[in-house]
Amino acid sequence: AQDRLILIVSGRLSKEFIPQIHNLRQVSAVYIYCWDKKAYKQWAKQFTKVGSVIVKVDDLIDQIKVDQKDRGKQEEPMSMNIYNVRGNADKSTTELNGHFIHSLLLIDVLIRMKSTDTDKKKLIQVCKDEYTDNDHQLEIVSEFERHYKSKKAIWWYTRDAFLFSMLNKALRVQNTELLLLFRFVIHDIYERLKKYQCQRPIQVYRYQPMSTDELNALRQSIGQFISINSFFSTSADRDVALRFSKRSTISNDLHPILFIIDADPRVVKSKPFADISSHSYFPLECEILFMVGCIFRLIDIYRDDNEQIWIIKMQLAED
Repeated sequence: AQDRLILIVSGRLSKEFIPQIHNLRQVSAVYIYCWDKKAYKQWAKQFTKVGSVIVKVDDLIDQIKVDQKDRGKQEEPMSMNIYNVRGNADKSTTELNGHFIHSLLLIDVLIRMKSTDTDKKKLIQVCKDEYTDNDHQLEIVSEFERHYKSKKAIWWYTRDAFLFSMLNKALRVQNTELLLLFRFVIHDIYERLKKYQCQRPIQVYRYQPMSTDELNALRQSIGQFISINSFFSTSADRDVALRFSKRSTISNDLHPILFIIDADPRVVKSKPFADISSHSYFPLECEILFMVGCIFRLIDIYRDDNEQIWIIKMQLAED
């Protein structure tokens, strides 16, 4: 994968520098750090990659942290399985549904299996090996090794660090060996979500760029069931879900997608979802987290020409 750059530019250099680098694919975002916000804010609006114009260094750091979390979610590809109840002439329905059921069974096994101290030690070593050249992440791994507690599982998961990245990648590619080592974390997050399970029906949102092939596959699957192969982060606030889309650019082969999901806790049997705002590393966000393996029914897909975005409507289904 191509490395992405976040640039911080002084106000004095911004008008010369930003027009030259703005369209480079490697550039993910640009921040203008200056003494006079008014002098640059209006001018910067013409450049979608300019995240913010900021005068205080602490505000700059905080904004980059929040944006990077959103950016990580956006650039993290979604992994899902479609359960085909109609049959498909082009693909083996048995094979497709086999993947669907296998992924759900794997999660159930991981939740039920007891972990050992040896597993935890092996996981720590794997993480250290993965980030052997990254001192910052190694510090966080060491902190995790010393201070991780079950009741803080969601806090650790939502932190923009090694755990979020490695766990979701392992879930996405179904790396069973690594997932077995991660099972104590998966179990702990599951227990926290059960404890804080939403008690009322709720509508939530998620912004996610998607390839043409992915979008077309979903458009052909309206009425079908979909399982998400990773923890599924959403927001109870539509504006929060869309905030990053308004100041980011996506490549020409991707489409901007807004998922609108209706979730009723009365249908939940084994895959909980919860408002984790007060338990997250980023406590000010209206984040609703769904357990890995949640099943949704695909209700509708259409393009909203006013907002220039595709809308995908789903409904939480019984698991």
